[in-house]
Amino acid sequence: LQMTGALQKGNRMTIESLLNPDSERSMLDDSTDQAIFEAVMHSREAHENSEIYGSDDDKDDDAFLSAFPSRREALEAAATMQKFISEMDDPFARKLESLLEIFGRETQFEATCSMVNASITDFFHKK
Repeated sequence: LQMTGALQKGNRMTIESLLNPDSERSMLDDSTDQAIFEAVMHSREAHENSEIYGSDDDKDDDAFLSAFPSRREALEAAATMQKFISEMDDPFARKLESLLEIFGRETQFEATCSMVNASITDFFHKK
C-alpha cells in the first residue's frame, strides 16, 4: 500500500485539523454560549408547541402552504381569466384562452384519475 500511495509513513494533518477544519473553526469562534443557549431553547419551545397544538409554531414554514391554492381555486381563477380575455381581439388572447382550456381539461382529468371506485357495500360495516 505504501508503494501505491494509499498508506503513508507519516500523517500530513493533525487530529485537531481533521476534526475541526479551518473553514469550520471560524464558525465555532463566532457563536457565543448565550447564542447557542437561545437557539436550543427556541428549538425546544417550538417542539413543545408542536406537541400541544399539533403543528409547529414557525410561521415561515406555513406561509408557503397556506398560499398554495386548491384545485377548485385554480379552476375558478382560470375561468375568471377566460371571461376577461374573451372580449379581447388579440392573437395572444386566443392563445391564452386555448392554454386555459387545456389547463382546465387536464386538471379535471387529474381529479377524475385520482378517484377511487366504491361500492355501496363499502359504506356499511359488518357486525
